[in-house]
Amino acid sequence: MKKFLPVFLIMTLISCVSHEEKGIEVVIKNNTDKMLTNVGFSTTEKLEVLAMGDIQADERVSDFLSMKNNIVDGAYSLTFTHSDGKKETSITGYYTNGAPLEKRVEYRIENDSTFVTFSKFGY
Repeated sequence: MKKFLPVFLIMTLISCVSHEEKGIEVVIKNNTDKMLTNVGFSTTEKLEVLAMGDIQADERVSDFLSMKNNIVDGAYSLTFTHSDGKKETSITGYYTNGAPLEKRVEYRIENDSTFVTFSKFGY
């Protein structure tokens, strides 16, 4: 039994250490027939903003939003401008105590709708 105690303690410490950065992967797929401009993604705390620029029609982009400084509860914010100048903001999801509940969020932007899918896995 004494031999198993050190092994058990080491395994417990290893399993508690996470090497992943706190944050969420964001994927945006522009399924419209026009370019989207000024695309940005952030948390509602706005401590860090991903400026994703312009996304062409049928283009897919992805990036990672670090949440290392987030400390309170909040949601995610996607903002963009349609080719006709109409600005759109989509507030979705939820994170708690500054930590994401999911690993990935995917936005599928259509001509008249925005669909959102959250995933606990990063693929």
